[in-house]
Amino acid sequence: LMVLHRQTGVIEDKIFHDVTDYLRPGDVLVINDSKVIPARIYGKKVREGNYKDGVKEGKYQYFENGECTVDESWQKGILADRKILLHTASGTKWQSVFGIAYIVPKGTNGTLVYLNDESKLTCSDSPDAINERVGHEQFVMIDRKSRVMANTGSIVGIKKDADGRDILDLSPKPPFTIFPDEECIKMIRSLQRVDQLDEE
Repeated sequence: LMVLHRQTGVIEDKIFHDVTDYLRPGDVLVINDSKVIPARIYGKKVREGNYKDGVKEGKYQYFENGECTVDESWQKGILADRKILLHTASGTKWQSVFGIAYIVPKGTNGTLVYLNDESKLTCSDSPDAINERVGHEQFVMIDRKSRVMANTGSIVGIKKDADGRDILDLSPKPPFTIFPDEECIKMIRSLQRVDQLDEE
């Protein structure tokens, strides 16, 4: 059970039976009881790490084709940091996902990674590889057509542009505009409802 505390951004790795600790009166819990077929996928990704008392503890590393591409630190089931390896023109760089605001595909094989300090990195890594490395606890697809992802902490809401069209209100302000589709609007409204519940 992965738990994201929206107010603080803290991520915890829990056991599913702890789900009742996070439910409030009026919450709805949807359970998927579909069957899982026995299958094995042979790949080139390896994860190394430790569990202590049923929760992640210490260092976790993920490897792609023998190269470490994700380096995580966990403390008592809470994600302290996740650094991902990025390949830039000046060499390789480790970047904390907590410092990333947006991930934007550049052509077919490159990616622009916009940071919270308003700088950007041009990477030769594919958007799919970076999207997989950052994880889905904090990042969501804000434009399905162009496959732009954002850190949920960068999404302020929806506002109107000068022509009265809905656009995403993002911080830090990116050098591009996102016109949200219906799925994106639903996702943002859902995030806003969760924020309101967290404030209660």
